[in-house]
Amino acid sequence: MAKNCFRKTFFCFLFLFVLLNPYVKSQYIYNFSSHNFLQFNPAYAGQDTNHCFFLGAELDPDLLNHISERPRHHPYTFQLSYAGNFKKFRSGLAAIGSISGIGVEKAYDITVSYNYNFIINDSSNLRVGLNWHERIMHIDPRLFIFNDPGGNDLSLIKKSSFNFDLGLWYVYKKFNLGFSVQNIFEKKNIQIGSSLYEQGFNAIAGYEFVIAGPVKTKPAVIFHNFGGSYSTYLLSNSFVFDDTFILGIGYTFGESQYRNGPFYLEVGAHAGKHVLLMLGYSNSFYINSFSERISAMVKVNLY
Repeated sequence: MAKNCFRKTFFCFLFLFVLLNPYVKSQYIYNFSSHNFLQFNPAYAGQDTNHCFFLGAELDPDLLNHISERPRHHPYTFQLSYAGNFKKFRSGLAAIGSISGIGVEKAYDITVSYNYNFIINDSSNLRVGLNWHERIMHIDPRLFIFNDPGGNDLSLIKKSSFNFDLGLWYVYKKFNLGFSVQNIFEKKNIQIGSSLYEQGFNAIAGYEFVIAGPVKTKPAVIFHNFGGSYSTYLLSNSFVFDDTFILGIGYTFGESQYRNGPFYLEVGAHAGKHVLLMLGYSNSFYINSFSERISAMVKVNLY
């Protein structure tokens, strides 16, 4: 009787923790979004360069403290990807690996993407793509502190699930338009935090134009619906100076009535012709709290 009460109390608390914490629901890195559309849409693979490697990270700044002062329950995300454009076959291929964690929960994602490129004319093309992804979830109850677990089972909980996404990406000169659907096989009640598996979709629109001389701007909007739970609008804009230095800003609307933001700020520079380095910062204001993240990315384009 006591054991069942313990388990029910624990899982009820864990459900509320996952449900109310937005960072558990996705493994996206929203800073540098206009440089990493691949994470949202499988049809983008190969669109911006022939071969591209991306390494990005987003985490709570407290995680940079000495290990003795490092918090145990703060979120982090690491992402590594490769995308290639194979002109001979009119195809794009990509592979993405990521890991995210917060508190007792860790999520591992492995994704493989393919798209076919329909060449409309010299100024426009349409890519149709899909990806296959495997998600593995780990929940470790031992990371909670209990005075007396009373012999209850606190062993690691592991869940995995296969799914796939579909996407379209259209380009006309400097205009980009994308649409994708995530988790075609909608799966509910797999485990706590099952919104990770619910069907969602996003739409992306972006444009690049010259302001004056060597200064360009790249505004973009990303609409994302998370399994019917809620929707967000990310408005971003990057200013590129002399094709070398980048200053970007962004803001997210609609995530929660209790949360403002996040607000995003990013700076970066090209190191030679093929390497882009960027640093980012974001923050959010809740009713009675403040949350901030730092991020970094390295993108290598091989033409």
